[in-house]
Amino acid sequence: MKKFQKIFIIGIFVVLFFTGCSEKDDEIKISESSSLKDMIEKSKNVENIYYEVLAEYQKPAYAKSVGKIWINDEKERQELDLSGRKLVVFIDEKKKDYVSYSPDDKSGNKMELTDELITQNSPFGLIEGLDEKEINGFKKIDNKKIKGKDCYVFEGEISDNQKYESNGLKDIKYKVYYEIKSNIIVQMEIYSEEKVITKVEVTKMKLDSVKDDDVKKQIPDNVKLKEVSLDVEIYTTEMC
Repeated sequence: MKKFQKIFIIGIFVVLFFTGCSEKDDEIKISESSSLKDMIEKSKNVENIYYEVLAEYQKPAYAKSVGKIWINDEKERQELDLSGRKLVVFIDEKKKDYVSYSPDDKSGNKMELTDELITQNSPFGLIEGLDEKEINGFKKIDNKKIKGKDCYVFEGEISDNQKYESNGLKDIKYKVYYEIKSNIIVQMEIYSEEKVITKVEVTKMKLDSVKDDDVKKQIPDNVKLKEVSLDVEIYTTEMC
């Protein structure tokens, strides 16, 4: 799908039992010229992947969401549990097709796929969707091992923090962990006054394992879909 970048954002993923970074990290050789922008561009070449994501909010209110995502070239399937709300999503880039539905409500939406929807359906879309100026503002600050995987660590700020600031949170900063070997973002942390308020983490991942049937669009007969446009309220996989 030429983008691991397509994993879903607007919600909140994260399995809790974050092991974090080990204290005894081996030294990693890095190129000083590597930037977060370069890393995100590389991630677009990941075309076949299965992964599980977990997100956890600490503030303004505690919440947790979990997701499973299958990507095979230009097709994608997601099975999400967004703080108790179950959602199934099918994406077809070639046909510009986007479908999301609630198994519980037996209803959902069908709409034309846009770049904005792709960003909204990535757990790290908050970072991937930044403009060039803000992306370039992220600086590489460290090299860490996350669950035994060599990672670059980037830190930066973004201009749109209204969601957090409206709840009295301030000094918002972001840390992004990029796994070098797999070419993907595997973790993101959002801080307020040096305390973690949101953490999004890939908890399981398998490259080149997704078959055509895994991403085949299958809508139950008892589910009613409504054709909508992006400017109306829809089921969303918002994670951050």
